[in-house]
Amino acid sequence: MVGSYPENCHKEEFFMEKSEYKKTRIETEKRLMNSGKYCEVFPVSSGMFIVTKNGKYGACNLHGKETVPCIYEEMSDFYPYSYTRVSTVRIKVNGKIKEGLIDRKGIYIVPPIMDEIGNVPYQKNCPYISGKVNNLWGVINRNTSEVVIPFVHKDEIKGFAKAKDTYIAATCKWVVDGSDEDGNARYSERYGFIRVDGKVLAEPKFYDISAFHQLGYAVVYLEEEGKIKKQFIDVEGHLHGLSDIDKNKILEMQKWTYL
Repeated sequence: MVGSYPENCHKEEFFMEKSEYKKTRIETEKRLMNSGKYCEVFPVSSGMFIVTKNGKYGACNLHGKETVPCIYEEMSDFYPYSYTRVSTVRIKVNGKIKEGLIDRKGIYIVPPIMDEIGNVPYQKNCPYISGKVNNLWGVINRNTSEVVIPFVHKDEIKGFAKAKDTYIAATCKWVVDGSDEDGNARYSERYGFIRVDGKVLAEPKFYDISAFHQLGYAVVYLEEEGKIKKQFIDVEGHLHGLSDIDKNKILEMQKWTYL
């Protein structure tokens, strides 16, 4: 784990000059290490320190206050999510390891109800988090903990993007894509889409995709007759050629994603 400087911190929280921040961080790290309270101290981003005690993980803030109790089996660095930063934590629930998301005060953003959390969206208002339960993928609303896509999908469900008035996630699976010189199977990814209401717009069959644009389209690349063809897919799962889309919409989407 590697510490980082204020350019990776939220501006609303840290107004220190780099030199002052660095000095405070070094002093706090020394104080925590010399306190005898913790076995290990790792400076990480957002002015936090991940610490261990009795084999469990927790976190202290820039000034050395323990804001996350040492109760977790594992925890990640704090990374941007919505208006805050979160850490993926692993904790035993009824004897089983579950993953959740906590903020820098130790408050659950996503409770530990999934075996594994998938991609965490960076869009500020997106409440949907994908993950696995019993090795099957689904999606919850992190504001309500409601399951919005049941955990019945074998294909990985990745992060969501807003398109028109809904959210759409990419799906992914690995397929055998020929073999190498030694005869070993060569694998590659194929991509599809699923809407937050559970409708599968396309099974994973595309070689490459873009995320959905708010105008309601994503770019997909599909093999036809041995050639890779670029097309558009809409929020209902219908495919369109380049000539089917209004030129002004294409120009607008080009500002946001690759086409």
